[in-house]
Amino acid sequence: MAEAGPPFTVTHVLFDVDNTLVDFDIALGNALRAAAERCSELTGTIVTTAALQTARNLVIVEPQWRRALLADARRESLRRVLAAGGVTEEAATDEVTELLFRARAETTPVYPDVIPTLETLRERGFRLIAASNGNLDLAVPGLDHYFEASLFAADAEH
Repeated sequence: MAEAGPPFTVTHVLFDVDNTLVDFDIALGNALRAAAERCSELTGTIVTTAALQTARNLVIVEPQWRRALLADARRESLRRVLAAGGVTEEAATDEVTELLFRARAETTPVYPDVIPTLETLRERGFRLIAASNGNLDLAVPGLDHYFEASLFAADAEH
């Protein structure tokens, strides 16, 4: 008698991105250090990474920011940190926000077992999908070509 298998065939594999494919914690730490350093330069005060995280955490619990994209809430938190240091120009907020996201993307390490795993799954005919509540550009760490589709928080309706 043949073993009964599931009544379906697995054709797709869905991967979360942050802390599954890439080490988001390392990248975020690098990004916060870069942003804190630039905020310190702009304000003439010492801005720490902890202060940046605290500001973000305070923003995301406010009713008007609860359903916002995390990138928008991060920008707002940076705006508030800069404003507290006397820097109110939107260009400064734009600069620090762009710096934070660029530093995060450029220093996002891919876990060592990810590439071989993705290659093996594709060789075996699986269709790979990436999904995240974040916003990492998969092309930056070189993962984009492994995935047939991706869905990020910015893609979903609020």
